[in-house]
Amino acid sequence: MLKITNLKAGYGDTTVLQDISMEVHESQIVSVIGSNGVGKSTLMQTIMGMTACKSGQIEFGGQDISALPTHKILETGIVMVPEGKHIFPRISVQDNLMAGAYLRKNKEEIKKDLQRMYDMFPILKERKSQKAGTVLRRRRPDHRSEGCRNLRRRQEAFPYRKWFQPV
Repeated sequence: MLKITNLKAGYGDTTVLQDISMEVHESQIVSVIGSNGVGKSTLMQTIMGMTACKSGQIEFGGQDISALPTHKILETGIVMVPEGKHIFPRISVQDNLMAGAYLRKNKEEIKKDLQRMYDMFPILKERKSQKAGTVLRRRRPDHRSEGCRNLRRRQEAFPYRKWFQPV
């Protein structure tokens, strides 16, 4: 599904990733682990087209996405769920969730997935009209919440961990 071959990427003259190769197959879970500054974020940003691929190849579903802009990569079904409270704090909880569905066309499926998020996290339904920035705060890493940020079009997610709990 995702295949990276001899990837080289970085910022300006600085190479952060050199000769990275890996494959992630459908339904496979892979962790990228390392100390600060070793290139985990650069790898994710390069897959998403936010950092330029200097050489090598990134394929998703057999399609070369190495040189695609980020908005085209999103259309292939890849999303990245960044760590932390990366929400739009001044809009409602529901509008934040709906922002994740902007590429989707099927309104019934969106409605069904939104209800699934509310079933998983009932407090979000209770506070759906509340400004998102007033609802969430950091929590211990024992609460799974990636689903709330991934109301996309059933895309393949490469999530960073993030945690939240209602205030």
